[in-house]
Amino acid sequence: MKKLLVLLLLAACGTGRGVSTARVQAPVEMVLGGTATYTVGQAYPVLNGQVIHPGSVECVGIAPVTYVPSPARVTEIKAWTERALRWDLDHGALVSPLGIAEAKRLLQYLPAIRFYDKPTYNYSRWPDGTWVWACAQGFAGFDGPKVAADDPARTERLTCYESVNFYVGLIGRLDLWDTTYIQTVENSVGTQLTGGWRVQ
Repeated sequence: MKKLLVLLLLAACGTGRGVSTARVQAPVEMVLGGTATYTVGQAYPVLNGQVIHPGSVECVGIAPVTYVPSPARVTEIKAWTERALRWDLDHGALVSPLGIAEAKRLLQYLPAIRFYDKPTYNYSRWPDGTWVWACAQGFAGFDGPKVAADDPARTERLTCYESVNFYVGLIGRLDLWDTTYIQTVENSVGTQLTGGWRVQ
């Protein structure tokens, strides 16, 4: 497994005669290219072209990460997900209090998926409507979907599922979070993907 190393930032301390010393700044978090947050000076493993973030210490993983979809595969999943959502908007299967035109415009804001080596600990709404702190394989937070890649059979499915969860929240349909509607879109996308849902 390759390692991605985010290099330490060096701040030059100047004097009247030019740069005399350099000191390392305290670790800081940075957001690079989308919503992925990296801690400067910390190495993150990379698998199949995807950064694998550490999951929450409160959570236990199922198995070591052996598969994450490549960036091209994630792009394919997101494209079919967007297409399914657009079709539902066009045909009245999905409505939004924002109006259909605005809901379609917001499709362009489906964020990048972040992959984790085990579940993340989040304040989540469960399908029965209650809110609890829990470890979750997938989570569609305000900063975008998070997917634990420690269960290869669910990784690609959760990439779609949590993207749809994020989107329905974005268009004001919180009542659809983790419902059969989300599952229906996931199933539809799976039938369109090249080779169906992959696990390796």
